[in-house]
Amino acid sequence: MVVLTRIYKFYAKNVLMDPYYWFWAVLFIMFWLLMGAYVWGTNISIERVRSTVPPGVPEPIIRQIWERVVTSYAGGWYATSAVISISSIGIELVYAVYFSSMPIRYLTKYSRASPVKLYLGITLTAISSCVVAASILMVATVTVYSHRFYGLSQLILPQDPLGVFITTIVTSLLNYLIAMTLALLVVVIRKPRFIQFISSIPLMLGYGLGMATIYVGGKQINLSPYSVAVLLNYHYYTGMPIAIDRPAIEMGLYDPLISQYIRPPSTAELADPTTLWVAILAWILAVGATAFILLRIQKGIGYEELVFS
Repeated sequence: MVVLTRIYKFYAKNVLMDPYYWFWAVLFIMFWLLMGAYVWGTNISIERVRSTVPPGVPEPIIRQIWERVVTSYAGGWYATSAVISISSIGIELVYAVYFSSMPIRYLTKYSRASPVKLYLGITLTAISSCVVAASILMVATVTVYSHRFYGLSQLILPQDPLGVFITTIVTSLLNYLIAMTLALLVVVIRKPRFIQFISSIPLMLGYGLGMATIYVGGKQINLSPYSVAVLLNYHYYTGMPIAIDRPAIEMGLYDPLISQYIRPPSTAELADPTTLWVAILAWILAVGATAFILLRIQKGIGYEELVFS
């Protein structure tokens, strides 16, 4: 336990004190949250809701619809931003796993460290660093979007904070396993010069799939690794149904209250959150199994083979 704690403290300190972590995983994402609220969010107003619903709808109903609309908007921005932030941390995790693979045989021979303790320490670092970034983005989302739409007189809080928290932890684990697989792949193919490009793959996947989930949708996209995390975050933040075959930008229209007065553009296949949990756990098992196989192969590769490749 002492060894595991030391390993965790070492890697956690390196990640949380890295300025690149704070810039790319927090400050850069917060910039886009601000843009979503104060630039693109200017098109959203209660007057526009009034002009969209049929004439004669009582003002209290219009107010309820308005609250659901802004909750959907804020939740969509948080869901995407949190997943992109987590995927950006994958860059550091790829390097952490890659460099830890070099001295591992010496650590296990001359100290009480073991591969299990080493990678478990990095896993805990991955989860805690992602939770820290996502928590900051959560506070920023609630503050910024509540100010934009209510002047802070009312807060746009997540409907299910526990669901958002659990989703963050599971997404962090999936992101770490993807990073671990990529790092070990570089070791196994003995191509250390590829590490810079391969380390950026988690971020490219997180950003690409996150944007595709918002604007494109469809089952093939919405059931992909990072897309599932976006939809789970969105669902637990807003409490709205998941239209598995539609882009997330349209999902608010299938909310029971909104759909009574604003007709959705088409029918949608609504999915239970269980479907998404099965999908994300399946991805974790698949990527984890791949990482385990690469880890077994990597044991036979020495430090010299990587340094002088």
